[in-house]
Amino acid sequence: MRWKCTCEYDGTGFNGWQSQPNGNTIQDHIENRLHWVFGQKIGIHGSGRTDAGVHAHGQIFHFDGEWHHGPDKLLRTFRCGLPSPIRVTKAEEVGHDFHARFSASGKCYKYYLLEHFPGAFNYRYNWCLGNGHLDFENMQSLTKPFHGKHDFSAFCANHGDGSIQNPIKTICEMNFEKLDRGIVFTVIADGFLYKMVRMLVGSFVTFGLGKISGEAVLDMLFTGTRKINIDAAPARGLFLHSVDYPSPAEPTLPIRLKSP
Repeated sequence: MRWKCTCEYDGTGFNGWQSQPNGNTIQDHIENRLHWVFGQKIGIHGSGRTDAGVHAHGQIFHFDGEWHHGPDKLLRTFRCGLPSPIRVTKAEEVGHDFHARFSASGKCYKYYLLEHFPGAFNYRYNWCLGNGHLDFENMQSLTKPFHGKHDFSAFCANHGDGSIQNPIKTICEMNFEKLDRGIVFTVIADGFLYKMVRMLVGSFVTFGLGKISGEAVLDMLFTGTRKINIDAAPARGLFLHSVDYPSPAEPTLPIRLKSP
């Protein structure tokens, strides 16, 4: 049996999603709970990695395990034994052709910004710019050229493990929106490079503060090279909002054979 699960987590204090030897990752804690429930080692497969300090509202993972008590009871088993910042919010049985990572058609990330000094409960979920004032209108206008298929080599970091990613990604939606309590950056794409969202936010904030020109940002987009120093935005403002999957195909009508 294959189970598709949705989880949310506060990434503060964890070493990211992917399992590590020290065991303090989201994946490690969920697998430890499954080990206790099933009495054997159960590996999970996530829709993608999130870095240390990054949060999620809608991370997806799947695992294989013989569980014949229904999704509601499976959810109840997750309510105990996990650290309080990790919550599994949905479980459903799926076919073995489903894969949390390879079946995904796109992801939505959101990044939260505050232009002023934060209150006591805002700091861990926002990039707080102090007294910095962003040129919101020009930042929003600069998002338009980013829509569509581009080489995002200039907006990523090196994993440091020798891995190579395809830098060509397609952005379906990208915008800044003013909220009562700050600014949220939303980006939806068919895939993301390592630290791509944080590099995008870092580039736009550097532009919005008047430290670089819009032409310099667009040069990174159109040439695929980063000729200026841009720091990635802090992890604490980033949320994996949701993961999209194609709708199941319409059932094929059975072929009716003619009587001989």
